[in-house]
Amino acid sequence: MNSVKNRLASALALLKAENRIESASISEICRLAKVSRANVYASHRQMLIEAKGAAAPKNRKSVKREKSTSETDKEVIAELERQVMALRYICFELALELEAERKKSKQLANEIRKESSSRR
Repeated sequence: MNSVKNRLASALALLKAENRIESASISEICRLAKVSRANVYASHRQMLIEAKGAAAPKNRKSVKREKSTSETDKEVIAELERQVMALRYICFELALELEAERKKSKQLANEIRKESSSRR
């Protein structure tokens, strides 16, 4: 599982849901995804190009048919499911970070105890 790709996809889905993808800068997308721009440009440039390109409607001369309510509902549900997955992923990452911080805290507390007992 590529976490950079997943975080980037989550950030793009969020911006798309908020109708901000067209105006979002690459820096803003990277900050939201918590990834470096260098990594994005090196490994995930095509993903950004597709997302930014898909955001801008193409000039087409063909007449588009109106979407039915069920198609619109399905799209909304699919987008909400993507957002839920993005939030689950973020929660999972935060839980891992919290666990790492707890371990650091315990280690520090043990070091302080050892140091204070050696001074006695």
